[in-house]
Amino acid sequence: MAVFSDLEKAYDTTWKYGIMKDTHNTGLRGRLPLFIDGFLKNGQFRVRAGSSLSQLYQQEMGIPHGSIFSVTLFGLKINSSLLLKAYLLVSSVNVNDFLICYRSKYINITERHIQQFLNKLTDWADTSLTS
Repeated sequence: MAVFSDLEKAYDTTWKYGIMKDTHNTGLRGRLPLFIDGFLKNGQFRVRAGSSLSQLYQQEMGIPHGSIFSVTLFGLKINSSLLLKAYLLVSSVNVNDFLICYRSKYINITERHIQQFLNKLTDWADTSLTS
């Protein structure tokens, strides 16, 4: 059995404080955490439609889109999760896309393992990605 999953609005809802907490927990010290904090706090954007440009908006939540650094920070957040720790069900992780597989000759065992993992993934996303 395989489940293909995409964390909807993963960048838009990622908890900035959670990323800073994860940088500390991984042992990052010195100027890099200060740079990351500034990158997350000073996010501003504009929207272009044709030749029109909107006013400047402050990004209050989430990680800025379109930056390689954003992918790295989201990866740091995902690494803090149950996804890459004890559960061998995850076969593939690509930023916010997951392939979860489990194999057994008994469908009820397969369904139970997949469902337990999805429940834990949901709990993790609710507490780790949003404030």
